[in-house]
Amino acid sequence: MPKSPSKSQKRSLSSPYPPSSSTRRPAASSAAGPYRFDFGTHDGKTLLEVPPSYIAWIQSEGIDKKRPALKKAIAAYMKTPPATGSQSETKPPRRNPAQVLAQREQAVRDSMPAWLFDECWNALEATRGGTTPGGVGEARKQSKKWLDVMEQPATIEFFRAYPARPLAELAKTSRSAKKLREMLARSPVVRGLGIGMMELSPDEQDWVEVERHKFTGEITGWTWSKEYTKEVKKCLTAVKREHGEDGWICGIWEVRDAYASCIGGITCEKKGVNKSECYTFHDQSLYWLKSLPK
Repeated sequence: MPKSPSKSQKRSLSSPYPPSSSTRRPAASSAAGPYRFDFGTHDGKTLLEVPPSYIAWIQSEGIDKKRPALKKAIAAYMKTPPATGSQSETKPPRRNPAQVLAQREQAVRDSMPAWLFDECWNALEATRGGTTPGGVGEARKQSKKWLDVMEQPATIEFFRAYPARPLAELAKTSRSAKKLREMLARSPVVRGLGIGMMELSPDEQDWVEVERHKFTGEITGWTWSKEYTKEVKKCLTAVKREHGEDGWICGIWEVRDAYASCIGGITCEKKGVNKSECYTFHDQSLYWLKSLPK
């Protein structure tokens, strides 16, 4: 499925058709050439080079209304009969909006690891403050909004920060892996609970540190303490000695996941309202993945 276009990208385009041939529609005379997409998964292709389903999606999403040249090109595409074949073979079929949205979501899912999609989607949902859509239409509108965010260039760049996650896991019988997991199990879970340091046990207080607002003194975040981080790294060194580079990478990912669950993982920051809304992803746990090859 295609990606949602960027609103800021616009290009001055003319005729939607390529030069006439025995198998293509005749092109309208224009020195600028045929309409060529400058967004989405078909960036750089002409109107006749994209599948009809893509044109149907553009119309169902109202994208052509914001791009006059594209709207004009599609209108001509729909009216002009093909050089060969029937008119019904060239017009994009009408699509069910729910089906279009589902296929678009699947395309986004297929473009990244499942765990990354799920964590980012949950982070977007968290920006709603616990509210839920009031009906099917509102839920569909919300899903479309989240997909728009997931397809933004800045979000795609964020995804590239993650190295490939190994398919294998450290063996449960591994002595070094067992010690690593025992150490990770000591970490208190403070993410999103709104608790203070005094609500933790004395041992838990040794494993974490708080980040406070410089003016109000309120807790703005958590991190593992230097002492705890040092112990975790010792465990990772032991894993590397026992299992080599591949095992060490698996251990790094276990640490990342534990940190994301207990302290802080992928979050989404929302700024602005209505049309000026902006969503930015952050991941505190990326610290543990910086040493891995991408």
